[in-house]
Amino acid sequence: MRSRLPSSLALIVLVALPLAAQEMPQFEWSAIYEEDVKPSMLAEYEAGTKKMIKDFNDKKLVSPYLYWDAYARDDSSYIFVIPLADPGDLGKMNAAWMGAMGSMGEAWMKEMMSNATKITNSYASILVARRPDLSYMPENPRLTPAEAKYVHHDYYYLIPGKEMEAEQLARDWAAALKKANFRSGFTVFQAMMGDDLPAWAVSTTAKDAVDWASINQSIPAALGADQAKALNDRLRNLIRKHERGVLTHRPDLSRPMPE
Repeated sequence: MRSRLPSSLALIVLVALPLAAQEMPQFEWSAIYEEDVKPSMLAEYEAGTKKMIKDFNDKKLVSPYLYWDAYARDDSSYIFVIPLADPGDLGKMNAAWMGAMGSMGEAWMKEMMSNATKITNSYASILVARRPDLSYMPENPRLTPAEAKYVHHDYYYLIPGKEMEAEQLARDWAAALKKANFRSGFTVFQAMMGDDLPAWAVSTTAKDAVDWASINQSIPAALGADQAKALNDRLRNLIRKHERGVLTHRPDLSRPMPE
């Protein structure tokens, strides 16, 4: 869903959809809010986000659904991640944000909406499931979490009806990498609610862009050129669109849960 609502309201839109009431597998769930910012207004946008964090802290708003991790992407967009226990938490999150808006007052809300219209192009609200069953985590990774500062996302928009084939392909990639004792892994995130479904994000990490390119160039040698080509050919036959992005964690725009 894309609109021009401010970040304080955007996530609430998710609860209007029926998925929250459905029986879902035991994945790791998150509500994702993504905002496309006008490149000329990045400083203003970040200042507004920091102000919202300060205002929430000053009001001592402590619901677990009012804490988030923020990431900046390399295309002037920002992503905010709120962990959920399951899709049923969307209703609780909605109540928490509505309560927060009431606490902040009408004047605050008007200011937020006015700024959002000036600074942003659009937003997207997405319910995401992390899929450990489709991911590959090496037993002996080549990088520690502290070293893996470069986060690369491949966004795959699947052809409708090809979801089961895509899941099998992910498992086959994981099995091939595990057999080769490949020391760099991947994590699959599945968009469960939002625009342009079915869609996945596949996350890989490295020290930097050069290191990431080196890892990818080493895959054919590790798996064998024929097997790597066959897996990539299968992937191309399952997708209708492919996009890429690099994410940078932004602690200064995050509101972490108190320890």
